[in-house]
Amino acid sequence: MMKMMKNLLAGLLFLLPFTGFAQLSVVGDWTASDKDENGNVLTFKVSMKANGTYAVDLGVDGTIEIEGKYSIEGDTMTIEDVSGPAACKDGKGVYKFVLTETTNSLTMVSDPCGHAGPTGKTFFTRVK
Repeated sequence: MMKMMKNLLAGLLFLLPFTGFAQLSVVGDWTASDKDENGNVLTFKVSMKANGTYAVDLGVDGTIEIEGKYSIEGDTMTIEDVSGPAACKDGKGVYKFVLTETTNSLTMVSDPCGHAGPTGKTFFTRVK
């Protein structure tokens, strides 16, 4: 019985890389829109890199206004702006996230910079 369980577990671990779950990644380009304090809609693009860094293009005009670093543990993402004219260096933001192949929904846990805006939620769509 124990040998059968070990074989089953080994088989499942072998198949894991071939499942959709294993292939989901925040790495790539994402866009989102949010309203500023005046009610104007601002669209921005976030490029998440495999090395744990990100770049933000506010207004999607080709100019990077924020560069930072991120880490992921389970369903929690921690972000920290490092440089750029719009970077907030007041501390790290912590978010719960739900990732699909085409969307990433973030809900703020804490963020001294208020990156998620007044609702505390940001919904991203993967750029194709």
